[in-house]
This record gives sequence, C-alpha cells and structure tokens, in this order.
Amino acid sequence: MRNIPLLPTLLVCLLVYTNTVFAQKAIPNTFSNSNNLNQKTSIYKKVAITLNEATDLEKVAQLGIDLHCGVDVQHLNGKEVVSVEISQSEWQQLQLKNLETQVLIEDLSKFYEERNLKALPQAKKQLQFLKEQSLKNAEVGQDLGCVENPLPVPQNFKLGSMGGFTTYQEMLDELDLMHAMYPNLISARIPASNTITTAQGRTVYYVKLSNNPNVDENEGEVLYTGVHHAREPLSMMNLLYYMWYLLENYNSDPSIQRLVDNTEMFFIPVVNPDGYVYNQTTNPNGGGMWRKNRRNNGDGTYGVDPNRNYSYNWGYDNTGSSPNTSSDTYRGPFAFSEPETQIMRDFVYSRNFVNAFNNHSYSNLLLHSWGYTPDPNPDEELLDEISEHMCWHNRYNYGNSYKTINYATNGDANDWFYGEQTTKDKILGWIPEIGTSAEGSFWPSPSYIQPQCERQTRMSLILAASASNYGVINDLTPYGLEGSNPTLTFNIQHLSNISGNFTVSVSSSSPYVQSIANPVMTTPTITDANDATVSTGITLAAGIPAGTPIDFTVVLNNGTYDLHTTTISKVYNPFELFADDCNDLSNWTTTSWGVTTATGYNANGAITDSPSGNNVNGTQTITLSNPIDLSGAQSPVLEFYTKWDIFRLFDYAQVEVSINGSTWSELCGNYTKQGVSSIDFNTGTPDQPGGEGLYDGLQKNWVREQIDLSAYAGSNTVYIRFKIAGDTEATSHEDGFYFDDLTIYRTPSGHCEDGVLNADETDVDCGGVDCLACPTCSDGIQNGDETGVDCGGSNCGLCPPEY
Repeated sequence: MRNIPLLPTLLVCLLVYTNTVFAQKAIPNTFSNSNNLNQKTSIYKKVAITLNEATDLEKVAQLGIDLHCGVDVQHLNGKEVVSVEISQSEWQQLQLKNLETQVLIEDLSKFYEERNLKALPQAKKQLQFLKEQSLKNAEVGQDLGCVENPLPVPQNFKLGSMGGFTTYQEMLDELDLMHAMYPNLISARIPASNTITTAQGRTVYYVKLSNNPNVDENEGEVLYTGVHHAREPLSMMNLLYYMWYLLENYNSDPSIQRLVDNTEMFFIPVVNPDGYVYNQTTNPNGGGMWRKNRRNNGDGTYGVDPNRNYSYNWGYDNTGSSPNTSSDTYRGPFAFSEPETQIMRDFVYSRNFVNAFNNHSYSNLLLHSWGYTPDPNPDEELLDEISEHMCWHNRYNYGNSYKTINYATNGDANDWFYGEQTTKDKILGWIPEIGTSAEGSFWPSPSYIQPQCERQTRMSLILAASASNYGVINDLTPYGLEGSNPTLTFNIQHLSNISGNFTVSVSSSSPYVQSIANPVMTTPTITDANDATVSTGITLAAGIPAGTPIDFTVVLNNGTYDLHTTTISKVYNPFELFADDCNDLSNWTTTSWGVTTATGYNANGAITDSPSGNNVNGTQTITLSNPIDLSGAQSPVLEFYTKWDIFRLFDYAQVEVSINGSTWSELCGNYTKQGVSSIDFNTGTPDQPGGEGLYDGLQKNWVREQIDLSAYAGSNTVYIRFKIAGDTEATSHEDGFYFDDLTIYRTPSGHCEDGVLNADETDVDCGGVDCLACPTCSDGIQNGDETGVDCGGSNCGLCPPEY
C-alpha cells in the first residue's frame, strides 16, 4: 500500500539533530590542529514510531529530525510506522512528545560493527565468486524489458578493512592504483582546490577519467561526488566500483570505449574527509554515525551539514535545514561558510559540467530538484524521463523531494547545481540514495556492498551518456511485413540537456531484401525530452515465401558516436490468428475499460482503462471474449501499440495469459519492468507484485510492444487479458494505460490437413495429406532442387513419405 499524505517528512537520510548525549568513549587526538577530536561519540538508536494521530509526524519534524536520508516508512496494521536512526537525546525528546515508540536497536554503531565483522569473511568469498562468474560486454545504454543485461563485476574492486568499507587512506590508495594501472585513462589524484583545505587541514581530491585524462577536451563533462555525509560510505564505494568497471572494460567493450572517448568524467569520492575520518577513528570497524563535517561551532557543538550549506535558497526555512548547531542538519552560520562547500563551488565554477550525481545513502531513491519547494522545475519532464531509464531495473523511486518523500530540503548541492545560473548554465543534478534498511542502512552488511554498487552502475553510465546528445530508439515497425515495399519506422526519444540530431542506420544481410530506400535516416534537431520519427521503405524480392524471417541491424548515432546497436526481427506475411483495431469493444469482455477517440496509435481511437479520467483504486480487467487456438501455431507473437501514465512503484498494469480462464500469469515484453518488492522500498508498502513483469511510470509516446507466446503453443484455449491495479490507499492516480492495434501472429506452418489451399498455408495443395510445404515442378523432370517427386508436368500433389 502507498503511504499517503500523512508523511510530510518522509524518508531518506536519517539524522540526529538537536542536543547530543555522549557515550564514555574518548577519541584519540590524531591531529595537532584538531582539538575537537577528544569529543565523545553519541549513541544512536533505531526507533520505530507509530503515527496514531495526523499530527504525530509533525511532532517528530518539530524536533529537527531529518527525514531525507535513511528513514524507513511502512504501513502496518492500518497505521504508518516510521523507523528512524536517532541519537540518545532525540530518543528522550520523542518520549516527551508522548509518541508511541519502540526501540528496535539500542546501539547502532555496536550493532553495525559486530554484524559486519562477522559477515566480512563470507562477503569476501562471495565477491571473489562473482568475479569468477562475471560476464562481459553488456551494452552501456538502452536496456529495457523485464530482465537487466548483467554487467561484469570489476576484478580489481575489493572490500575494505572498515567492516567491508575502505578507510580514507585505502580510498586514496585505490585512486593511486587506478592511475598506476591505467595512466592513459585516469589522472593522478589532484587537489580540487590549491588554496582551501578542510578544518582539519585535509585536501579534497578529484580524478578525471577520459581517454585523454590530462587534456581539457571539448566533450561533455559530468561530475560524481560521494560522502557529503560522513556516515554514508556506500556513496563512495559505488564510485570506486564504477571507476574500476570503466577502466577494466575500456579495451574489451566498444560501448564503454565510445563513452569514455567522448566524455570527461570527474570524481570527488569524499567531499567530507574530516567527518569520514572521524567515524573511522571512533569506529574503526565501521558503524560510525557522525554525519556533518568537523567545524568547531564555538558553543560546545561540532559540525555543519555540508549538504545544507550551499547558497541557493540557503536557510529557506527551518524544516529543510536547521539553525540549531547541535542538529545533524545544521546549515552553518551563512551560505558557503564551510571549506568543503567552498571547494565544491570553486571547482564547479572552473568546469563546464552538464550533469552531476551527488551520491548519498540510503532509501533506493533518485532525487532531483527542486528540494526546497513542491513546485516543478522547468526541466521536470526531462529529469523524470532520464530518471525513468536510469531506474528501469533497480526500481529506485525518482522525482523531486515532495513527490517522492514529501519532505523538503534547502541549501543542498542539487538545487545549487541546477538553480545557480548567475555565472554558470544549469547543471542537471540528481541525489541517488543507495540501499535500503533491509540491506543494513547506513553501514550495510558487507555482502550487500557489491550488489548495491552494481545496482547503481547503469544509472552512472546513463548520467555520463546524457552529458552529450543522447536518446533511445523505439521500433514502431509491425512484426509482419506485407507487400513488396513495406516500411520500417522508428521513434527516437531525446534524453539530454544537450540538443542535437540523430542518424538511424539500417542494413540487412537477408537475400530477400533487395534495397533500402534510405539506409541512413536523420532526425531534425531534438531538444529536452522531445522526440522524432523517421522511416524508410524497403524492397523485397519477388516470390519471397510467406513466413520468411528477415533481420535488420539498426544503429542509433548521436552525431559523434554510436549509442545503440540492435537487431530487429520481422517475418514476411505471417498468418494473423487474431487482429483488432481497438475501435470498439466487440472482441472484449469488461465492466470498466472503454474506447477513447481522444488518442490512438492510428486513427479512430484506442482502448483504455480510464476513458473519462484517471485510473482508480482496485483492479480492473479487460479480457478477449474468445480464447485463441494456438494448438497448431508455430512461434506465436502478441503485438500491440501502447502508452501509459501510471503512478510508479504503486499502481501498475499487466498483460496476462491463461489456458483455463481462471489461473493467470503475467507476460514480459520489451517495455515491462519488474514489480518492486516492499523489502526493496523504504517509502511505503507497494501493492505491486514483486518481481513480476508490469508497466508503470510514464511512457508518453506510443511504442510497439511485442511478446513471445511460444510457451503457450500447443494449447487450443489461450486467454489474453489486460489488467490495471490502483493502489488501494492512494488518494489520486495518473491517467492510466492505453493499447491499440492488437494482433496475434504465427508463422505459416506449411501444413494442410484438408486438401484445400487456405490463407495460412503456402502455395501448395497437399492432396488431403498433412505435410510440410513441398516444392513445385513444371517440367516433369526431377531436378536436384526438388524433393524426389516426379510431378509429371504439373504442380506436385501428394508429398513423398519422408515429408
């Protein structure tokens, strides 16, 4: 079930904010200029808060608790339950609010440390096994459908000594090793500022990854950062994983090589080294819960939240950031008061970044601007469309803070990157929140480190690709090619802040393809999330047998390099078992779906679950009134054109099949994705069937869906239905699901059982015998190209026994 309004602050980076009570554990003074290191560590608890009243969450928010990083929200027994990781003093303040609370873990740091030490040996063995089993050469970009193409596990990625996470020095050593092994692809680590260091005198480093890492080229620039918050080591580990992935696959994977050769990628793995080292010092086996930097605030408290210290709408309100020095979201005395954010500001001004990832953990979220207001930003559609492809397989919830978690931030990096345009163009920025509470929260069990890093890799690849002219291609050509001059049609959807045109190149090695009228098609210039369609005629050889498969190689190029190469398979004149133009419901049984004339792939409308508004609560189905007979079908295929707007992660649509009309199974197609499971989701309890193929999110343009029905060939009663399910607790839904021009094909069998030539058979009269297609002869002479039949000067009748 979907969490609804109740949560004006929901989720994701957890915190601790007001007064702190310290345990009796002294910190070694390891730096002469760091007299604050004798501060004692705070005890953090994991606490569940049951929201019995509509105002209960507001009471939590009033304590200054950040609900943006690492909060877990579930619906249990008809009530919302919010799990937070908070300090001892915050726990005491919750008690004063008369809230229903339960302590789930008494001492989080101790819990993390003990668990991770125990799990680390097995996690290392597991990582080694994955490396040995690793696959190679999965394409960088377009990868849709139910199952993700697996990516190879980097052979040089390793777990660190801090409960599986690297220490700060180990991270620096990794950067040095990368440069030593791949000096032509990654620079040595370089100070992000030559004049500014942290409060404790540390240098913030960056590296550049490119085919010319020491040359400033005219290529799209992208920035990846980690550890703004000191207790979020996954935000750094995933960058090391991703960098190793790029470096190791550059020479063997052409798509990686093209990406690296045409993009300049900059990495700042640790923005807040003082805070990270503080956690390392207090908890050398992992589990340190310090979040901020290590500024001495002069009042007995320490630290500013770097991700509340950027200037764009800094201090906009006291909910999205705090003026309280003891709060974990303390925004500092003024914007850019902190050396870490000053370094980031100056570094960004020195470059020409197009896109940026400011990595955090946890909650399986991908957040974009705005954070400070619920108003959509001018590029909301573009950011959402890119996010849709980034999150296709990992099923992160994406959008702005209000849409995803109903919680505000201000003074964060994302809004500054996008909104600060006085001297720089806007930068499309995202905040990935990596991981879930089920995987171990801020310091996940080491067995989850590699899977979490892998989940983010495709997102990072698309971030880099979309720093240049980028898009995806949709094949709109029907599965069945008819006539001697059919047409191939493609739609290209633009997904970048960099406008441009694309070329679509088509070729075929089939002997039946005599010519392609326009083998290279060029789109007009496309901007933002807009699209364009191109097409070309093809000429087929005369006498091509019905049922002949024809493959085409299709290449999408952005004007500089190839983005996507695919093979599309068509069949000449396949037999249509069923066809419906979806202009009426004469072939369907339903109580709720209807026909709309407001839209359609072709003229005269389409079928939709919501002909007069948005989809609604509960489940609505539409079923073919008569089952399809696939008993003699070869390679049956379901095809339809579709688009949808469905509340992602909660509502969903499916195509289902049954052989008895009562037990249904979902079908996976080119545009389905896997349903999200509540265990992978921190912001509610979705109604989606976890792991099943379904449609959700936004597909604004018509696409052609193709689904293989071969698993049901042989059955004479195959039922097909569409289903849409609206989350039962939702107060609102989106537009819904549409389909048009539905066809079920099979390739001609070449069989005849009645002695009569039918439309689904080849040009052979088999004389009443069930046989495969036998050739014709007209000269009465048996030749080598015939089947051993002397036809006596006429077309053959009975096929020989061996047929």
